[in-house]
Amino acid sequence: MASRLPTGPSQAFGPDLIRQLLARGDRVAAITDQSGDVAAVNREYGGAVWARAVTQNDIGQLRDIVSAAFTDLARIEVVVSNAMYGLVGAAEEFTDADVVALTGQL
Repeated sequence: MASRLPTGPSQAFGPDLIRQLLARGDRVAAITDQSGDVAAVNREYGGAVWARAVTQNDIGQLRDIVSAAFTDLARIEVVVSNAMYGLVGAAEEFTDADVVALTGQL
């Protein structure tokens, strides 16, 4: 069973992706910056999805949530960014400045 971490669980292709991953038997953790998404995800998937909300542009909170996902799920094999902005490359190569610059906020 693989663990997947998509963002934007209630937007664009997020719901379809989550349904397909759960149907395959994968564990899913979802991170969102939309306050109502966590409750909506829990209602739709009956608690089968590990879901947390992050305050937009709060890098420290995002780090804590990702750390909690790894703690709770032990391993995450795939991260899917279902966001409006993109940053192309290996995650290990990005700096905090790269991520912050993507949002236009310092």
